[in-house]
Amino acid sequence: MENQENKINAEKKKNAEKIYKLVLEVVQSYKCRFEQNDEKMMVQYTSRGEDIPIDIIIHVDEERSLIRSFSFLPFKFSEEKRLEGAIATNAINYILQDGYFEYDYETGIVDFKVSTSYDGSIISKTIIEHVLSYSEYAVDRFNDLLLSLSKSYITMDEFRKRLDKE
Repeated sequence: MENQENKINAEKKKNAEKIYKLVLEVVQSYKCRFEQNDEKMMVQYTSRGEDIPIDIIIHVDEERSLIRSFSFLPFKFSEEKRLEGAIATNAINYILQDGYFEYDYETGIVDFKVSTSYDGSIISKTIIEHVLSYSEYAVDRFNDLLLSLSKSYITMDEFRKRLDKE
């Protein structure tokens, strides 16, 4: 039984390393500066959105056989705006095709996450590019709306009207 588990773990590690190599190739093709942590199989880089830099972290999760992308928005909701932040991120998540905005009610921090499983799959650079480009797209598309609400530049009603136009 232990031999079988070792075999499975070795195969998982081999698959994760193969995916991580593809992640590195994709990020290198962007011709941007990036940081890599080979031990954790993580890469971080900054993309330029329409109005803000978008920090992207991509992680190959060996244990769960996932490619995971994270992007933290460069602002947070103040304590008095936390309920609106929760409602807003939920409303945005309803219309997203992939990924989701994660909202921490205790801190007001918002980040965007998208993941895909590679367990039993053939993963190409195209899939990795999709994960990364969709992260950039979602953050770029909704950061202004969330920032405006968090800073009280717009009301919740205005937020809903603008979101309906998206």
